[in-house]
Amino acid sequence: MNMRWVRRLAAGAAAATVGGCISISSTATDDFDFEERFGKASAEIVERSTKAEEAATLGQSARLAPEAAAYLQRHFTKADELVSAHAERLHKASGAGGFGRMFLDPYSRRRMAVLDFTTKLKTRVVVVEGANAAATAFPHGLVLVSRATVQGFRPEPEGFDAVLLGVLVHELIHVRDGHALEQWSTADSRRAWASDKFLGALGDMTVLIPFLSVKYDKQYPLTFGAAKQLPELSEYAADLGAVSLLQQAGMDGARYVAFLREASERDAGARGRRPSLLQQRVGCLRLLSATRLEAPVKGMLIGSPDSGDKMWQTVDLEDQLGAMALLDAPQQLAEKYPGRPGMPHAERRAAVLDATRKVAYTGCAIRQAFPNAPLRDGVLVTPTFDLLMFLQYL
Repeated sequence: MNMRWVRRLAAGAAAATVGGCISISSTATDDFDFEERFGKASAEIVERSTKAEEAATLGQSARLAPEAAAYLQRHFTKADELVSAHAERLHKASGAGGFGRMFLDPYSRRRMAVLDFTTKLKTRVVVVEGANAAATAFPHGLVLVSRATVQGFRPEPEGFDAVLLGVLVHELIHVRDGHALEQWSTADSRRAWASDKFLGALGDMTVLIPFLSVKYDKQYPLTFGAAKQLPELSEYAADLGAVSLLQQAGMDGARYVAFLREASERDAGARGRRPSLLQQRVGCLRLLSATRLEAPVKGMLIGSPDSGDKMWQTVDLEDQLGAMALLDAPQQLAEKYPGRPGMPHAERRAAVLDATRKVAYTGCAIRQAFPNAPLRDGVLVTPTFDLLMFLQYL
């Protein structure tokens, strides 16, 4: 995978700002049987997750007032439109299908196999009984939300609520980006997924989800050595995706962040112990509105040839975060981040600030997901995982 390929997938203004900060090397050998093996394994997981859904929702489905049900469905349809359109753009940009597939490295081809599968899934939303706000996604496209989640919003005849839309986008990203498929493929990942999901697990429902015995290293190699961190990484990535897609739709992503912050404060009072995943997520999300960005992590080495990884990536955070010092220097900012011809300074400044905040958020998320990873001269060293889960939303 080369730099040009990464920049083509990093959508929006970030393609003009973060390009040059990321380099990726690969020594992976090709695996021409992967797509067939992946397809069979994914079909098995979808079949099992469908059965798990039936067991989990048995006698738990909640009835809503017609206006509330219509309000939820309207938001779900809009959320799926946003996520599906993004996934399809990513799929197309990566050269999926057709002649381009032959020229991509094995890692990229595996990512395309995931998108080949998830972009075709049919999604739906079901409301279950529950006094606490909660939401979760199944690999085959089902999104469950608790009654309390829906009842927290007052149905309006027109428009969309950014918070409810953000919650649904977050869950649908888990479906379309393949997070749910990967999490359900291993016991360690599934247990972590069930222990701290969104605003807390859906009570007794999660214990009904059966153990899945798919061999992770054969069917789902996208996170390589970071399988145990996948639930945490995917939650951070889905938050970034929710905020980014809300922004693209002209919605206020800050309201979604505020909602999570309020939930994390309630969560802190209820737990009275070490910070939960939700609290850690909110800590990183605060960077998306920060006016000053300080990063103890100057760079990241994701994967290492010394550890036998087939792919490794280096990320320079210091260079991008240094852009904050140029925001009020129009000429210098234009020289370093030219953007499109004739771009006004105010627009360039806003684009660079937004991209820099998201880069800082990504560094924070990865640091939190790997609390025991060594920090060597300011460089965080982690196992290999799918960095694109963040890059695509920069």
